[in-house]
Amino acid sequence: MAGLWATRLGPRTDRTRAAVVLWGGWLIVTGLVFSYMQGTVHPYYSVALAPAIAGLVAVVGRELWRQRDDLVARVFLAAMVGVTGFWSFRLLARTPAWHPELRYAVAATTAVVVLGMLVPPRRLATAAAVVALGGVLTLVGGSGGYALATAAVPHSGSIPSAGPSVSPRGGFGGDASADSALSDLLKATTTTWAAATSGSQTAASLQLASGRPVMAMGGFTGSDPAPTLAQFQQWVQEGKISYFVAGGRGGGGGGGPGGRGSGGEIATWVQENYTATTVGGTTVYDLRG
Repeated sequence: MAGLWATRLGPRTDRTRAAVVLWGGWLIVTGLVFSYMQGTVHPYYSVALAPAIAGLVAVVGRELWRQRDDLVARVFLAAMVGVTGFWSFRLLARTPAWHPELRYAVAATTAVVVLGMLVPPRRLATAAAVVALGGVLTLVGGSGGYALATAAVPHSGSIPSAGPSVSPRGGFGGDASADSALSDLLKATTTTWAAATSGSQTAASLQLASGRPVMAMGGFTGSDPAPTLAQFQQWVQEGKISYFVAGGRGGGGGGGPGGRGSGGEIATWVQENYTATTVGGTTVYDLRG
């Protein structure tokens, strides 16, 4: 709204207004998708909002600052800084033990800058630069603290997160570990797939360690109906899969016996028809004979 107001006097082909519409449309559409989507939703998906927010803040902030002689422009600027400072304070308050002085500094700076933004530029004179600097510090105070906290802590797994950590970082992974014994076993295969396991988490670690193709049954979570039991049986009969690695799972853990999707059926069929062996602490079934 502020961007459209700031570009109200421009021609129909005004590029600044076009940028506002572009970034604003991106933000609205992406926000609506995230608001109404269902199923597996990870916090890091919200990174898709970052370019739109950055673009709008840069374009609209510049236009409003150029028009700050107008009271409406100053109100919009003050509102932008105030909302940003409020949410920075709220987010920093989620980890109260992590540098509590930062959120109070952000709150104090926000209050001063909001009041300064409402004062006509001719009354501020040289203090306008100080107000602008305070506005920048308010905008980046909370996010900057989160960025530093994120960079200072080692991360692992597939679920990245930002900000001060209140629990161990990391995502979920498969149960099967890609130790040297299992990797050597898979490296020696020549079939289309060295092995099959449930979920892409385990399959990825096995494939990276061995350098051989590993079938990720059930997709990312291990719960998708692919491949079907009939397809898997046909591939085994055709000699395309050497081993079945038990214990694999994705984010949903649907690959065990009785689990969701076709992975549970396949695991049950393998257990009933093939002999289990232990390789490096992992249960493996030889499907070649």
